[in-house]
Amino acid sequence: MILDVTKFGDSDAIVQLFTPQHGLCRGVVKRGFAPKSRADLQPGTLVQATWKARLPEHMGNVVMEGAHGFAARVMHDPLRLAAVGGVTGLLASCLAERDPHPELYHAAVDFLKHVAAPSGRNRRGHCFNRAFH
Repeated sequence: MILDVTKFGDSDAIVQLFTPQHGLCRGVVKRGFAPKSRADLQPGTLVQATWKARLPEHMGNVVMEGAHGFAARVMHDPLRLAAVGGVTGLLASCLAERDPHPELYHAAVDFLKHVAAPSGRNRRGHCFNRAFH
């Protein structure tokens, strides 16, 4: 799950990912700010990521595929978009790097699925109860 994206150089990006096995990790995405890939690099997007570095403590490079964006589904609803941004921002600021939290990861994905669900019954408070209880 992408939590944060910052520009790096002319067209590259530094992406912060939250994974169930490795917790938070950062890496450089080549041409991440190119017009074709900018839409896939949004907070709240689920991706299959491959991280490679010479040493484990290095930032490394990330190759991503299979983007499934929750933010794109809720662009028209400011409250639901704020919920996606709030969850990703909270996870990015509160968790330590490379400290796995698989239960929290799966709860966050469930929450984002409920927020992005098209039916009205999964909106607002109901999605909090189902995802975190």
